[in-house]
Amino acid sequence: MRRGYLFVIGGGLVVILILVALFLLGGRKPVNVQPVSLEWWGVFDDTADVESIINAYRTNHPYITITYKKFRYEEYEDSLIQAWARGSGPDIFAIPNSWVHKFQANGFLTPMPLSTRMAFYSLSRPLGIKQELKIEYRDVPSLTTTDIANRFVQTVQSDTIINGGVYGLPLSMDTLALFYNRDLLNFAVITQPPATWNEFLDAITRLTLLDTAGGIVQAGAALGTYDNIPRAFDIISVLMMQNGAQMVNEQLHLSFNQAVPGSSDAPGVQALQFYTDFAQPTKQAYTWNVLMTDAFEAFVNGQVAFFVGYQYHRDLLRDRSGRVSWSVSTLPQVDSRRPVNYANY
Repeated sequence: MRRGYLFVIGGGLVVILILVALFLLGGRKPVNVQPVSLEWWGVFDDTADVESIINAYRTNHPYITITYKKFRYEEYEDSLIQAWARGSGPDIFAIPNSWVHKFQANGFLTPMPLSTRMAFYSLSRPLGIKQELKIEYRDVPSLTTTDIANRFVQTVQSDTIINGGVYGLPLSMDTLALFYNRDLLNFAVITQPPATWNEFLDAITRLTLLDTAGGIVQAGAALGTYDNIPRAFDIISVLMMQNGAQMVNEQLHLSFNQAVPGSSDAPGVQALQFYTDFAQPTKQAYTWNVLMTDAFEAFVNGQVAFFVGYQYHRDLLRDRSGRVSWSVSTLPQVDSRRPVNYANY
């Protein structure tokens, strides 16, 4: 028996580095198959989320058992690196799409092969006498860069194709959304969540409550800072993209701070200024600061009206929100006719 590895990336981005553990048995003779156990590590998905994938795979490979183990985000990268250093890493692992280029540069990933030889098992009764286990090998082709371009949204190409090699496939995709406290909006007589950032600014001024010393009693939104806002990088990035910033140039160098051709305006810089205004006491948009608690915790406790997050925050809220009445809407846009969002998978 020869054992290889199948690696998975991201909320689900799948990366095949070598071969999934298979038995190298051939011919049409009866075979005795020993069970193989694989371990799959992840951070955002629960066991129930991957169960259907595992069961579908085991339909054709019944002697392979896959066990899923979920980690906390803040411990996950170190756990992977330490396990690899010990030579005891998982057979399957999942990382966010934003880690792909870093892991590839550090030598943790290799591109998907053109095809993978897979073993398929079946039971038969030759002449109806005795049941025999048969094995059939098939070369299963991998998706090409053209396939990725035709089947997935553009961001998947940017994240998974490096120097002509395919490093992953998304199992699912998540985008930023606007979570809001229904009770706080109702009290401020805001009947609908904002669809644009101009509407959002108007709502913030009606939702933010300050005490006589200028301290924040109730925050309209958790925006403007970095360390106490989950996924602040993603939020800033989507604001830049909505405002027309080119995040990287053709050489894949960062260019978000540069002016657009034919103009002296730098939309990336403007977007960053818009974001930080939410934490500037002298600005009309002031609603948050570095002294506030973690943004998600503030939303759970009913201390902030708007929170920008992902689908996995919805699952966390269902477990934590208690008496807070909340709902989810689409992310506000700079131009509602040209919606832009940020993908996480």
